[in-house]
Amino acid sequence: MAATSLMTTVLLLCCVAVYGQKPCCSPDKWTAHLLQKTGAYDTDTGASKRDVSSRINYDYTLKKMSMFTETRNTTYNTSTFLQTIIDYNKGMEWRISGTDCTRHVTTEKMLPPCFLEGAEFFGYHKMAEMPVEVWFRDDGKGHSSRFTMARDPCVLVTETTRSIMPGYGSYELSFGIYENVTTGYVDPGVFSIPSICPRSGPVIKKYPKQTPMWPWYVPSTYFSPDP
Repeated sequence: MAATSLMTTVLLLCCVAVYGQKPCCSPDKWTAHLLQKTGAYDTDTGASKRDVSSRINYDYTLKKMSMFTETRNTTYNTSTFLQTIIDYNKGMEWRISGTDCTRHVTTEKMLPPCFLEGAEFFGYHKMAEMPVEVWFRDDGKGHSSRFTMARDPCVLVTETTRSIMPGYGSYELSFGIYENVTTGYVDPGVFSIPSICPRSGPVIKKYPKQTPMWPWYVPSTYFSPDP
């Protein structure tokens, strides 16, 4: 009887620990190299696969982000380079591709360090002997993601994302792994707007050329498949 009561107590404590778990908050400043394998389907262009390499710079104290992204379309054997700088204080985003630079209106607030707040906890496991937590989040706007997070420091390790573009008959499935993560300092120079970029004039607002919920995640509709 005593053994049964003890086991029941242990089980209850375990359930409270799991179901009461809250995600940690990432540092205010961090950088990372994100490697993604992405599959996309579009009703107009069909299916395609991409390898995406992104260098991410995140500074919540300045309310700025920048990404240097190389996307290799392995289906059509084409490559695209894109630099993105987002200033959330001004609600503006600049996209630089070669000698072209365009201004865009941001449509989302900058994701705060506690960006997984409200996510569902899926438990623990180990990756290469490193303990990680597994979280799931659905934003109700066509994006659902499964994350693995380290706790000390609190940083992303992997991310699997499904994105559906409403009204466009297209979707993407992506798996990404975060490498060379650093925290505590971001070089302010990575947020400098190149001289070729417009400071005034036309601003692109039409969907889908607006800032996605996850700015470092590059939807397939940003690039021409060039069949």
